[in-house]
Amino acid sequence: MQRLVGALGAMLPRAEPAVDPNGRHEVGIAELKRRRVDHLVGVLDRAAELEQIITPHLDRQFQKLSPVERAILYIGAYELEAHPKTPFKVVLNEAIELGKSFGATDGYRFVNGVLEKIALALRPEEVARTRTNA
Repeated sequence: MQRLVGALGAMLPRAEPAVDPNGRHEVGIAELKRRRVDHLVGVLDRAAELEQIITPHLDRQFQKLSPVERAILYIGAYELEAHPKTPFKVVLNEAIELGKSFGATDGYRFVNGVLEKIALALRPEEVARTRTNA
C-alpha cells in the first residue's frame, strides 16, 4: 500500500493554478490541492471497490500489472466512478499522459484500452453520445 501511495502522490496533478488569458487564476492553488487530496484519499479508501471495477476489463491478473499501470487505473477508475461531471475523454487523456510520463513504453495504450471499457460500463450514455457525434 505504501508503494501505491507513493505512486499516486507522484502522478496526481501538481497544485499549479490555471491562468486565463487575462492573467487571472481560474482555479486557485487551494482548490487544486483539495482535489489532489480528494483523489488520493478516494483511491485509498475505495481501492478494493476500484479493483472490482477494473479487473473484469483486464487481460491479465490485477496483481501482475506494473505498479504504475495499477496506480493509473486506480486514479482513472476513481475519476470515472466518483466524478461524473468530468468528461470521460478528459479522464482518458489524463491517464494517457500519466502513462506516457511514468509508465513503460506502450503502457499508456493498455491503460487507455482498459479505461475505455470501464467508461463504457460506468457511463454508457456519455460514451454513446461521443461515438455518435464523432
